[in-house]
Amino acid sequence: MKTSSIHPPIPLNDQPLNEETSTRAKGVFLMLGAVAAFTVSVLMLRSAGIAGSIWIATCVRYGIGLIIVTVIYLPKGQFKPLRLIRDPDLMMRGVLGCMGVYLFYATIPKLGAGVSTFISTTYVVIAPLIARVYLKERLTPRQAGLMLLAMIGMFIMTGLSGASAPPARYVVIGLIGAVLAAIVVVYIRKLTRTEHSSTIYAAQCFFGLLIGCGPALLQQTGPRIESASLTAMLLSGVMASIGQLLMTFGYKYLPVTEGGLMALCAPVAIMAGGVLFFGEPCSGARVAGAGLILSASVLMIGLKKGPPVERASD
Repeated sequence: MKTSSIHPPIPLNDQPLNEETSTRAKGVFLMLGAVAAFTVSVLMLRSAGIAGSIWIATCVRYGIGLIIVTVIYLPKGQFKPLRLIRDPDLMMRGVLGCMGVYLFYATIPKLGAGVSTFISTTYVVIAPLIARVYLKERLTPRQAGLMLLAMIGMFIMTGLSGASAPPARYVVIGLIGAVLAAIVVVYIRKLTRTEHSSTIYAAQCFFGLLIGCGPALLQQTGPRIESASLTAMLLSGVMASIGQLLMTFGYKYLPVTEGGLMALCAPVAIMAGGVLFFGEPCSGARVAGAGLILSASVLMIGLKKGPPVERASD
């Protein structure tokens, strides 16, 4: 990624120390809200039973996202749609973001949900390394240790300890998607200095629709989606958009390391929802893995951090 000469990297530790507590608390609250919204979104999609219509579901999600930011933020002058095709960083955030999502979905049929989810969440380890170089964010040994603890928990929770070797080709595809997700997180963190969160999120919606509309139209030739499933799909799109906006706002106040680790709470909540509402099996190993993830997240929040980056006003 090439740094813009207009907005050079700003060290993330130049804010007054008395702002640290309030801004971090706000960031944690926003990230927890994002986790809740993403969990509801996935469970609604699960209830819709539209695993074969993922292109349609994703385009519906992006379309709803654009409608939300346009209705709420355009009248306030905060959403600036022309920036989506004029700012290279926004364009990269949008294109790489939707490509990462589509690559993740492409691996699920071949690798299974558990392996695909584990590989995709490796962005939590990759993103802080990029942020350390590109955004000058600190990465301490204790933070690195907590990230490793969370990844061990994810490995256990997704049931990979006894799994056979997955197809190498799709593992590579999944890793490419994880790297793209890591780059996108760093772009989001950087863009919060100069752009409103609605514009940052709209970039993914806009380019996601451009890329996904063709496959979605072709997918319409498949089985007809029932009205109940369509309603669940629409509600899922609304919740996903809310979650994405909350997450983007959250990265204004939390560094990449902390925000990414908190995002791992979403698979834990989704697993719990699957057990409660869909009768999915839950072993002691899965509970132990979830406990490691939650413990790492709580310990990360408890670490004393430097203050956040200079931010664009909302």
